[in-house]
Amino acid sequence: MAKFNWLHKYSCSTDILFTSNLFVKVLRIFLFYVSFRLAMGRGKLTLQTKFQIQSLFENGFSQREIARRLNVSQKCVFDIVQKMKKNYL
Repeated sequence: MAKFNWLHKYSCSTDILFTSNLFVKVLRIFLFYVSFRLAMGRGKLTLQTKFQIQSLFENGFSQREIARRLNVSQKCVFDIVQKMKKNYL
């Protein structure tokens, strides 16, 4: 036990650690980062939205206009239209 006397000198109690503002700030940043990373990824479109994209495209709307109307990315509309064309051929 005598070997580790220096360790006690540099350690801090958990009471100070958990009540410090720095710890709370770091914890909040970490949790925000984790939640942000989990939120990234592909969102799923509902079947209704896919049918709306197909219907609007068949009625002559551009992919850009469809994306704006339905609040989705143009790439998403492009993918749905390509799948639609592939399935019809």
